[in-house]
Amino acid sequence: MNNGSDQSAGREISIERQMLKRSLTLLPLFGIIFFTVCGGSFGIESLFSSSGAGLALILIAIVPFIYSIPNILMVRSYSR
Repeated sequence: MNNGSDQSAGREISIERQMLKRSLTLLPLFGIIFFTVCGGSFGIESLFSSSGAGLALILIAIVPFIYSIPNILMVRSYSR
């Protein structure tokens, strides 16, 4: 008696899984991790005063990309 309702619930779950296709490509994943990493301004003031404006802007632009690459590769290989 309970077996029929379990089978119909199982079918509904499988239909929902097919409808909820998870697809996160590399570029949106990179953007999510980049904006997560550079979300705070902790230590920025001392960075500008010690290295100058040009080098500080270069570091602010490059470091999140370098920091994000291992995270992207780890998540990307896990999701396959």
